[in-house]
Amino acid sequence: GYSNVGYTKGRIIVPTFMDGRLVYWQARATWEEPGNKDFKKVLNPKGVSARSILYNYDIAKQYDEIVVVEGFIDAVKVGPNAVATNGKRLHPEQVEWLRKTNVKKIIMCWDADSWTDHAYHRTGPKKGQIKKPSTMKQAVDLLRTAGLLVKCAKMPEGRDPGSYPYKSEALKQIIKSAKRPKF
Repeated sequence: GYSNVGYTKGRIIVPTFMDGRLVYWQARATWEEPGNKDFKKVLNPKGVSARSILYNYDIAKQYDEIVVVEGFIDAVKVGPNAVATNGKRLHPEQVEWLRKTNVKKIIMCWDADSWTDHAYHRTGPKKGQIKKPSTMKQAVDLLRTAGLLVKCAKMPEGRDPGSYPYKSEALKQIIKSAKRPKF
């Protein structure tokens, strides 16, 4: 949809349905405002968390293999078996939704920086050691703990699934080359 009123004015509205009910939406600007530090390209409903939401869940849950991406544009580019987490975090509530499906394999396909965004100890005796694992490792650990088979497709630096053309052969090959992560 499209909004012409309120704080979402001028933005496209992308709904998320789960189990046939509207549970979330995002309002996305189709323009940039360089230099405007208050500009937000994506707006979410006030007071609603995306922690338990998976965009495209109702369609993707019918597949044996589900591809987990960050945003709805990424999910559209990957295809009907993709769900979006609405950000670079996988929450336990989202894992529970995935467990409710008949999925045989989960393929994580987040942006390249999700592999390297570790938090490090900055001072003290542990200086330089990893304090918090990358968001990719955290997501994989959550999925494995839930008993799900997980593979990861590593995106090239600076690219995400949404940066490829619709039904791109290159994107299909990246997803097809997914491997079990070694962490």
